[in-house]
Amino acid sequence: MAIAYPIDRRYVVTAADHQKFPTLGEPSSTSAGIWAITFAPDDDWVGSFEIVARHRGVGPKEDSAGFGTIGYIRAQLNAAAADHGLTNDPITGHATIWVRASGLVIALATEVTAGTCTIYSTPLEGDVSPLSLVTA
Repeated sequence: MAIAYPIDRRYVVTAADHQKFPTLGEPSSTSAGIWAITFAPDDDWVGSFEIVARHRGVGPKEDSAGFGTIGYIRAQLNAAAADHGLTNDPITGHATIWVRASGLVIALATEVTAGTCTIYSTPLEGDVSPLSLVTA
């Protein structure tokens, strides 16, 4: 069973989070809820994140509904500007992304070998350019 738990808008991921699912919650009940997420690893970070989701009606600590990998929009990857394309690649370094979250609870499938990574997350309401240009 997945171990899922809600996290604050600023959260430091450590080895204690290895193979767990820190959840961001629900950004809004509108048709275009979006999360802006920044990953800021320290110099010793060895790990990765996958963006996963499950149905919004399931509580953050319930394990009866599994998480599945979803896509995200790249704004910045590995400290370099990105092409704003849609991907579901694991995140291994410094990154800023947008995640469409309408009807979903968003979580981070976490793999940690060493170091820490600070996660900054902000819920947005409405559609945000360039997200309106990307269709999935």
